[in-house]
Amino acid sequence: MATPEVNEFFTLDAISEEVAQNYGSTDTETKRKSKRWVNRALLSLSRLKWSFLKDESTTFDTVSGTAEYALDASVKKIRQLYTRDPQRKLRLLGSKEFRRLTPDPTASTGTPTHYRNIGFNKDCSAYEVSLFPVPDSAVTVYVDADFQIPLMEDDDDDIREVSGVPQHMIDGIIQLATAYGFREQGDSRYARTKAEADAMIRELWEDDNAEDDDNMVHRAFSLDFDNRIGDPILPLDFS
Repeated sequence: MATPEVNEFFTLDAISEEVAQNYGSTDTETKRKSKRWVNRALLSLSRLKWSFLKDESTTFDTVSGTAEYALDASVKKIRQLYTRDPQRKLRLLGSKEFRRLTPDPTASTGTPTHYRNIGFNKDCSAYEVSLFPVPDSAVTVYVDADFQIPLMEDDDDDIREVSGVPQHMIDGIIQLATAYGFREQGDSRYARTKAEADAMIRELWEDDNAEDDDNMVHRAFSLDFDNRIGDPILPLDFS
């Protein structure tokens, strides 16, 4: 029997195979469902703050006369928007404040100084923001954000490359995916398996956040993913 390549352990096909084995059946239908359970586990992990998802950056270019812009749908939380020419951090306005201060946003044009979170569009294919004043020229806007874990689609997708998940987290994902399989099927093994998965994820999360910067405010970790970790307070002036 041929020895599998190391990389083969981290594909969607290999991970879902292990989940199916934990479930107790490797037939075609269980294998198909196990891929969904793996992605369900990734969705759950996206609700936590992980170092490999923090403070990633992306950009978009403004268009003269256009106020609203679509960001990648994997954006979970915008940390800040800024420009480098001119060097400026854009101020966030809440929707009510935005409407109160700018009753007619289109009446003012120039280099953006503020933005408003619109949120996900109707089909959740993009996260949208609105800039004020309406840009009157092309400017590159930099976006610092936390991102969701990308899901896997193809059998040969490598979880480390597609989803950015470190390989030491794979066992926790397999255990959590197995628990979701038991829950979906009403299996009595769900409670025990989920508790084991929670313990594994808790340990992974605590190790991952053990050396956060001192200006991060830590709160108690809870298994329902509430009150996880506070955000740093950023200065208003970009530097």
